[in-house]
Amino acid sequence: MCRSAFLASPEKVPVKIWSDLWGILENTDATDYMDKMAHLKYLGDDICKVGIQMSTEQRLLYMEALVVQGDVNLATQLWESMESSFNGTDKLKQYRRLGINIFCRKGQVDQALQVASKLLQNTDQVLDCRVLLPIIQACLISHKEYGARMAWALYVRLRLKLGPHMEMNDYDIVTTSFLKAGHAKLALGAFKDMMLSPGIPAGQDSISLYRGVTHVDDKLDSLSIKEKELALHNSTTLTKLPPQFNNKFFYGSLIKKLIGEGELDSAKKVLDFASDMGIRPDSRHMNGLIGAWFRAGSGRNAGLAEDMAWKMINTRLRFVQKRDATSKPEGRVRSVLATPRNPDIVSMSTPCATIETFCILMHEYRLRQNHHRLLELFDTLRDSQIAPNTFFMNELLRMDSRGHKRDWAWTTYLSLTKSGKVRPDYETFTVLYELACQSLDPVQSLRSDKNLTKFTVPQQLFAEMMKYKASLEREGGVPQELYDAIILSFSLAEDQAGTAVAMRALQKHFGSFPNDETARTIILQLARLGQTNSAGYRSRRLNIRNSATKQRIALVTRILQKFKQDRSEFLLEQGIVFDDLSEEQKLGEALLVLSYLLRHAFETKTAPENRVIYTALEVSKRAAEAMGVPECAPWGDDVYDVYETSEML
Repeated sequence: MCRSAFLASPEKVPVKIWSDLWGILENTDATDYMDKMAHLKYLGDDICKVGIQMSTEQRLLYMEALVVQGDVNLATQLWESMESSFNGTDKLKQYRRLGINIFCRKGQVDQALQVASKLLQNTDQVLDCRVLLPIIQACLISHKEYGARMAWALYVRLRLKLGPHMEMNDYDIVTTSFLKAGHAKLALGAFKDMMLSPGIPAGQDSISLYRGVTHVDDKLDSLSIKEKELALHNSTTLTKLPPQFNNKFFYGSLIKKLIGEGELDSAKKVLDFASDMGIRPDSRHMNGLIGAWFRAGSGRNAGLAEDMAWKMINTRLRFVQKRDATSKPEGRVRSVLATPRNPDIVSMSTPCATIETFCILMHEYRLRQNHHRLLELFDTLRDSQIAPNTFFMNELLRMDSRGHKRDWAWTTYLSLTKSGKVRPDYETFTVLYELACQSLDPVQSLRSDKNLTKFTVPQQLFAEMMKYKASLEREGGVPQELYDAIILSFSLAEDQAGTAVAMRALQKHFGSFPNDETARTIILQLARLGQTNSAGYRSRRLNIRNSATKQRIALVTRILQKFKQDRSEFLLEQGIVFDDLSEEQKLGEALLVLSYLLRHAFETKTAPENRVIYTALEVSKRAAEAMGVPECAPWGDDVYDVYETSEML
């Protein structure tokens, strides 16, 4: 806001104001480096306009800001005119580093090398040799015919000078730079050095190979590159891989590394190069790249991922057809976006799909809600004769969670787990209980097709979950999302005994206790018991804004509070102060009180019409047996028999 005023009357602005402004910007810890450099450039431009002399540090930073903001020509002019100002100062090395970056930006590799030579001749710091990295990158993006050969010559010198100080990040920069420039063979040569370092066998590292080919043993200490080095046209001898590296796992390790760094285009180039060399990549590395492409989110990457995944599936189908003479000639081979002229090439260069390939596609198609592709993929998996896994089953179960085909999901679950090859996990039962809640929700069931069969009942589903208790326990505790879905499904089913048994079993077998959300779910569902609308019909939705509903919720809450108070008094009679209990004991007390509230609701519901066929204890025992946990029947003759005091305390 003050800039125009400063420039209009610069004689009225004290010099200290300019230096203070510079200091503020220079010392700002800006998260946006580009934005900070832009402000410094504007301020530096204005300081030059009003004719104020900058300090050495200010001039360096101003030139850096000019480079960052793209004004490289002005930065070059200033840099060339200021060499005498920095000679003999402690900023000379920083000045020359800046010059190297400037000339690299302009593509003037020879000038950058000259400055680098001066810098390295006057330093005893080995790490200063890293100034060669931007020059290597500049060589690769230059339009010179010998750019790649010069870059490799500088890389060899960099390795020789740094020696054991060559770090992973140095190799990363070199490898990625060669890949982006389209020189996959040279990139693999640098990656080989990293994999072999530090114990590189004699004659296998790049320095030894380079010396053997160029015969410049005593010249590698200099940055002066001879013509015979640039005359080399065949890089095969320079980057020859040892026998132990000429396999799919070596290429795969580089692909995996590039994926982790987000260099997906470079990973694709390594993949293509491996195929050109007649090496079929490993399916695991291919799956990693496919998943990374999908996660990148762009349409181009998604197309590459889908195309590659179906190529792998087609390779698997062809393999199955050749192995099984009775298979259909074509099976479900799907045409891909870029089918080679020779169909056999797909089988030679593309690995077979695995269950992970199908899982990645299944997850992607489900996110897109592409049901047609999902069903096609499911059928293709059968044709591929690949056994599904838990993740694939979970994706299948989720795919129709909004399509009201819950009976299909339950049948699919039973068919996949029947053989014992697919074992459900917590995620599986979370999906199934969510489907159970949809089936029991009176609002959603009203919208569903009346001809559809109902989903399995919560008690049967709980018994199914207990069958896999041993494998589930290995995953840790019950996720809160699953716990909440279990309680909600029993509440929607108005199964008070089942709710109490479920809470008791989850505590006894999985160490999970109810929380405030559990209490809220139970209170809301109990408040809905017997509620009717103005027409005298049973309400489908609990309208918590309705005054009558608020009164019912308040009543249930008061009853719960009364039970809590009674329980605290009972404990006090035993000489136990509730506030002195541990957190786990307090959770156990909350479970007990909620269980008694459920029993009270059950007895209240059955009392008016004399429908009491079984006592509360008998009902809870029958529920516990049906749910596969007969030892967890909660409702004794006395509420405080639900859990023995010694067990909880």
